This record gives sequence, structure tokens and C-alpha cells, in this order.
Amino acid sequence: MSDSRSLYEAICTRHYLPIQFQPWWLDAVCTRGSWDVCIATDGGGNPTGVLPYYLTKRFGMRAIVQPPYTAYSGPWLLYPDEPDMKRPAVYSFEIKTLNNLIRQLPTCAVYRQYLHPTVSNWYPFYWQGYRQSTKYTYILENESILNIDSVLGSSVRKKIKRNKQTVRLFEIDDPGQISAVYRRSTARLGLSIENDEPVFHRLFSALKQRKQGVLLGLREADNPAILAAMAIAFDQRQASFLWSGNAFPAGIKYLNYMLFAECLQWCADRGLAADLEGSMHEGMERVLRSFGGVRTPYFQVSRIRPRILEAGLVLLGKR
Repeated sequence: MSDSRSLYEAICTRHYLPIQFQPWWLDAVCTRGSWDVCIATDGGGNPTGVLPYYLTKRFGMRAIVQPPYTAYSGPWLLYPDEPDMKRPAVYSFEIKTLNNLIRQLPTCAVYRQYLHPTVSNWYPFYWQGYRQSTKYTYILENESILNIDSVLGSSVRKKIKRNKQTVRLFEIDDPGQISAVYRRSTARLGLSIENDEPVFHRLFSALKQRKQGVLLGLREADNPAILAAMAIAFDQRQASFLWSGNAFPAGIKYLNYMLFAECLQWCADRGLAADLEGSMHEGMERVLRSFGGVRTPYFQVSRIRPRILEAGLVLLGKR
């Protein structure tokens, strides 16, 4: 293990970092390469920010990319404990720390990370030749989850209520039980899962070991077949909806809405906020927005070098 990773593990025990930034999470999902971390410090040697990254290969060249099942990565800033810190000083701290972290990144042909929604300053990336595109998720605080019935449309509420007469939520112990639903849902979106499914099993095993993950499913009372499933990871603050899928059985409408409503209730019962890890897919966005969460932007930051490689990826439809 590198010195930076050892130091990073110590930082994670002293400071709050989101669940996707935890070393054990990165161990689970970075299976086709390796992960490491950049660490910025102040004059006294105290950490001011970290930037974990997944180093692998794309088209035979070194690449830093987003690990599977990991919504966010990139920098996480450890702000000074100064309640009266003026806004210009906060911005200066961010720029200094981010510049430090970015300059430590190893040389690679492709860089692509999705920054955590709390990171709203990407100036240093821009100044160092990176590009940015904005994506969105929906986040519900616990109080909002408790009030989703007042937000959902009447037709959706009626369909969910009708579904509850025959469909029940239950906990799934073995991720292998949802393989059929998983494969059908990802195939519907045109995604290849040949390599990612084992990663999902590995990640879920790590989550279950720490009691920080749950698989929730829907099925009819008289039928063992799983109609829909949701994978949730959580820490002491927030739940993250990692993956959802359903089999779209004939005769059962609004199954997606019921799945999300039941999983949100599961979060509410435990006092957790929920990040729906919003999809940019138009149909799925319609489902996610209906629960009244706050539409929250986050950044995809990328850079491709040399430029001729970027032109080739555009022609191949990979950019």
C-alpha cells in the first residue's frame, strides 16, 4: 500500500467523507486497475483536501475514470474550522487546495471524474485545461421524505396504493437473486454488464459486512419472482440509491414509483437523507422528480490528451 493511501485511511477515520470515498469502497470497485489518492496539506502538515482516483487503461493508454457503481469521486475539501471565515477566504482556500490536488494527478491520456455535488468550484480544473459538463441528481432531506405523499400526483398515489394490495417490499440477502432483473434492466438501456456484475457482488458484500448496504425488492405475495429491486448504500448521514431495475410485469403499473416510494420510506424510518443519484435518462428523470427532491447539479470534469485521441473518440462515439 502506498504512503498516500495509508495516510488517506487515517484521514478517513478523523474526518467525514462520503461513503463512495471510503478506502474499502474503492478496494471493492477498482478491480480492473488500481486506486490512489492525492493529498493537500497546509503549512503545518494538516490535510486540507483529498482527491482519490481510479487508474486503469482505455484503448491501451493510462486513464483516470469513474469506478463502477460510484456516483462521485474527485476532490473532497477539508475546510478550516473557522465559523467566521469570510467568503473570499473560503474561495481562496478552495482554489489553493484544488490547484495542489490537481497538480499531483499522474499523467494520463484520459481523465473523467464526477465530482460530489458539494464541490461547486471547478475554476482550477478549467485553468489547467479540463472541461466540464453539468449533470443532475435529486436529493431529499429526511423531512422531505416524510412528506412525499403530499408531493406525489394523485394518480401515482392511487396506483401505488392499489399495488400494495398484492405487492410487498422485502429484503434480499443474495445479490445473485436479482441477476435476472439486473440483466433485463441494463440490457433495456443498452448497457454491457459482463464485467460489472461481479463488481456489484463484490461491492455489496463489502457493504453488507459493514452493515451499510441493503437490497430491497418487490414481489407479489403468492409469487417468489422478484418484480423490482433497489440497491442502497448508506452511512450515518445519507443513503445513496446505487442501482434499480424491474421486470415490468404485465398488469402492474407504476412499479418504479412504488419501488422508490417504499425505499424512501425505508430511509425515513432510519432518519436518513436520500440521494437518488439521478439518471440523465428522460423517462427515469420523470420518476425521480415526482418525489419532490431538490434537483442538484454536479460536475463531470474531463480531459483527453493528446487532442488527436479526442478526435478519434468523437468519431467512434466514445466522447
